[in-house]
Amino acid sequence: MIRARSAPWALAMAALMAVGCEGATTATGPTRAALVPTSPLSRTREEPFRAAQIPREPRREWTPPTVVQWTLRNGMPVYFLPRRGSGLVSFEYINRRAGNRDNRTGPTLPWIFALMLGRGTLSRPSTRHADELASFGAELSTRCYASGLYTSVSVEPRSAARAATLLADAIVAPDLSESEFRRARERLFAARMSFSGSVAAHEIALWALFEPTHALARPEAGTASEINAVTHAELLSFARQRIVPAHSGLSVAGDIDEATLRAALDESFGRWTVEGSTAIDRAPRHTPPPRRARAWTVYDRDLAEDNAEVLVAYPLPALLDQDFAPALLLDYIVGAASGRINRTLREQQNITYGAHSLLNINLQGGFGIASTTVREELVPEAIDGIFDGIERLRRRPPSRAELEAARERARGDFFAGFESVSNLAEIGATLFAYELGTDSWTRHLTAIDAVTPAAVQHVALEYLSPDRVAVAIIGDAAAFARPLVTVARTNLVFVTHRP
Repeated sequence: MIRARSAPWALAMAALMAVGCEGATTATGPTRAALVPTSPLSRTREEPFRAAQIPREPRREWTPPTVVQWTLRNGMPVYFLPRRGSGLVSFEYINRRAGNRDNRTGPTLPWIFALMLGRGTLSRPSTRHADELASFGAELSTRCYASGLYTSVSVEPRSAARAATLLADAIVAPDLSESEFRRARERLFAARMSFSGSVAAHEIALWALFEPTHALARPEAGTASEINAVTHAELLSFARQRIVPAHSGLSVAGDIDEATLRAALDESFGRWTVEGSTAIDRAPRHTPPPRRARAWTVYDRDLAEDNAEVLVAYPLPALLDQDFAPALLLDYIVGAASGRINRTLREQQNITYGAHSLLNINLQGGFGIASTTVREELVPEAIDGIFDGIERLRRRPPSRAELEAARERARGDFFAGFESVSNLAEIGATLFAYELGTDSWTRHLTAIDAVTPAAVQHVALEYLSPDRVAVAIIGDAAAFARPLVTVARTNLVFVTHRP
């Protein structure tokens, strides 16, 4: 559910939407002996391979995709990214006032509405809507992010007009009856209660990192009590105020000519009007995180095989902040599969199969979470290893070679995000969601190319201060609590449930 969205172009929506979080295995942590080479011979045989220089590929030349823009008769903007010969057309509806990080509505209402989409409409009750989509091999996909509510469908070109009609029907006239509302609320509650301990640990880390009123401190879909407290009347009010043309946009990518697309969208979405609706101002773009994390937290819960999961959360600059590009490369240097933390814990300390990081940056702010799984008795050692990777970057900027490797990986992930038709449609949607121009893509690459070692160190000094970092551990507290006190840099809070 967490998707990274960053700047100057929403972290090249491409890069982090396509890649999500960095590679890294989530396997349970081995004993230290399991990762120690069994003989000097095996290590010797690896050395020539490790020392070999891999030829560097020439820098990729990139041409931004064509974007055709127009406005429907009801004022909805359309972003069309043609890709002839792809054999696919992808539609993306975006509502930028129905995101799950707006404190004015809370996170629960957008998710309940999202779950109700495609479950039936006023003209196509029950499963008829889904059955019609399935008749030509399609289905709706709806997601809630900080930037808004996204609903998409991908079809063959011959079915594009029908897909546009069914997508519009789902958005314009969903079945918001009380019975459907209750089903959606029950589904969301069940999903909430089935969250793994790992998800709970992420939530607790963010709860400790941000102030309680900060949008990023709240669970993405709300707490169990918030879900149960939402009423049908609140859902109807949310839909009336938020799901209107004034807050909506469309992005379409793929194998369709412009004239055919214009006709299909004018017939489907162009007729949509809502009397008396007024535009709602965007939520505040940036709420700075506190200068000090509230606590280190221990989620006291037994995991299988005597393992514990360790998460270190740290604040990052918000979307469109001038420090975004250095923060992105910092994450590659510190938290990527080839980053410092993974090398320290896996290759030097031999206490885990891997460590990775997740980056999430949006309008209200941003954060990174580095995590790993280790044996319970190795929790203090793992925390020391993670902090060592962070502290070394604060003391000394990265080498130019290390920075260049991170830069090339960031560029590669950016380009990869443009490869599929569905990603291309979502990229167009982010132009509307973040009010960006198509030049933001080239500006993103320019910003990445301009990052210096000193700029990365500046972000590390500003955002990765030990006082601002929050640690969350999930596992049997009795196995590691006492030695953990010796490495804790703030107060410890033990919890047995999610905040």
